[in-house]
Amino acid sequence: MSDTEGGCLVHFINCADAHEKNPYLASGIYVIDLDASGPKMPVEVYCDMTTLDGGWTQVLSIVPSTCSTDILTNLSGLVFTDFMAKYGAEYIYSYGVTDRIIGNSETLQNYSTECGGTVCTGFRWDVFQRSDGIADSHPIEFFDDCHHEHHHFGGHFSHCSGPFGPGFGSSQSKYCKLSSGLFWNGQPIDGPLELYFR
Repeated sequence: MSDTEGGCLVHFINCADAHEKNPYLASGIYVIDLDASGPKMPVEVYCDMTTLDGGWTQVLSIVPSTCSTDILTNLSGLVFTDFMAKYGAEYIYSYGVTDRIIGNSETLQNYSTECGGTVCTGFRWDVFQRSDGIADSHPIEFFDDCHHEHHHFGGHFSHCSGPFGPGFGSSQSKYCKLSSGLFWNGQPIDGPLELYFR
């Protein structure tokens, strides 16, 4: 779904842009154009227009068998500040102040050994909130190329349950040859686990 203006088709740059221009838009599939009039082709994404004031762009919807080592490349250029992860009716989210861009990942410190001697990259939020009102002081990190637990590739995690498992997140073991898994509040789940940026 897109909008029209003066008889011309209007693509939004992300779901937050769509929500800002028309706060009455419903959740659903929208066409976004990440670089406006630039060379990138528009893409279809799902927009959550209701949770936490809406405007969330879905970047992943995964189940335990999901396997990818080139996460988010189709959304390169998406500008965002916060994340929201959803499982059923529950969700966790951040309130950030710094813009980030998919494709311009940050260096995640202290993980070079676990990433095979290379630097792990992705995005980090120092705290996050839970939909049940509990503020969690554990960081959550989104690894766009690997994860430091058992050389996992791809995933986002909070390390707040037990010595081995993440509290919330997804895990893909190295090259997806061993196993993959989803976790919610410290428990394995079947998914889908949905990840949004805004």
